[in-house]
Amino acid sequence: MSPADERAPVSSRASGEWARLRGALARATAHSPRVGGAQAAVTIVFRLGETATEVLLLERAYRPEDPGSGQIAFPGGHTAAVDRLLSDTALRELEEEVGLLPDDVELPLRYLATSPARAFGVNVGVFATGLEAEARPATPADPAEVSSVFWLPLTALGNRAQITVGPKGRPRVVDATVFEGKVLWGFTRRVLLESLASFGMEPETGPASARKP
Repeated sequence: MSPADERAPVSSRASGEWARLRGALARATAHSPRVGGAQAAVTIVFRLGETATEVLLLERAYRPEDPGSGQIAFPGGHTAAVDRLLSDTALRELEEEVGLLPDDVELPLRYLATSPARAFGVNVGVFATGLEAEARPATPADPAEVSSVFWLPLTALGNRAQITVGPKGRPRVVDATVFEGKVLWGFTRRVLLESLASFGMEPETGPASARKP
């Protein structure tokens, strides 16, 4: 668990959930596909919180040219010429966006899947790992790209809301998770739920409540 968690006791439920997730990660493949089968990569970073396992998320800064501007996402981004493997992309973006280095997370990264991000027209390599006990804090490395960083308890995923998104004249209603004013939806929420389901850790889903973005 992270140093911040050492200041308070951890519930037995959280410890059991963490143990199940660590076991699932250990069984996931440590093999990384080469760059080419996907155009981007993300890392799902888990840690043990006081009451639940938590996942690292960031809020993208508002930039007119960025279609993901202002959205909640995993640390990640597009592949670069220096990357040989998709895991190289994932680790590079982890440092560039939230300041975490390879020794802050459990290596090797575990490859889970390649998933389409249709709204952005790319395929994304999805990796997962746990935060090391003595890891440095995750913080926005470049405020021009990342406005904030936070840890989402997995228990929050059970509280399903519905939000309206899309341009004026063509709105659509989608499922979302709202946590402390942060709205998780779309690719990131879907990939997180799919990854947890592959671990046999699907959260209980409550009734949806309608919300506006």
